[in-house]
Amino acid sequence: MTMKSFLILFLGILLAGSVSGYAQQPSADSSVSSKDDPHLIKKQIDQLAFERRVQKNEKETTAKVMLWAPITLVGLAGLIVALVLLSAYVRKCPSCKAKGARRKIAVELIDTSYEKYTVRETRRYTDMFNVRHIEDTTSDRYKTINTYESHYRCKFCSHDWTRTFIEVR
Repeated sequence: MTMKSFLILFLGILLAGSVSGYAQQPSADSSVSSKDDPHLIKKQIDQLAFERRVQKNEKETTAKVMLWAPITLVGLAGLIVALVLLSAYVRKCPSCKAKGARRKIAVELIDTSYEKYTVRETRRYTDMFNVRHIEDTTSDRYKTINTYESHYRCKFCSHDWTRTFIEVR
């Protein structure tokens, strides 16, 4: 049961209690009995219609949940299976082609280099939509480029291989 349907049900119960309590109270200044009061009868009819709408909404909400919950669970399970298979495929041995066989032995830093680049910044100072001052500045910044070599070994055929990757900071 969702929060929305719970609140509708709760309000329906509260209204049912207040209408039924109103119907049981004797009318002090009325000479007409409560059974013949057209306003009271209209309130009771409205209350019954409200309760039917609440029950209908609960059934529709339950049907929607019963439809989408399995679809969502199957989709999530499929995504997890696909990620596991992709991970095993990425970690396959180049020699024996066994999936998920790669074990990392070591990582070496081969090279570190620095690259200089210039950043140009323009600042505009405005006063109520009018540009009063424009300031152009340039600054030199540096990127660090690290080159690593990873060493791997197959856990089935003991084949050794390396892969090189670059990290830019």
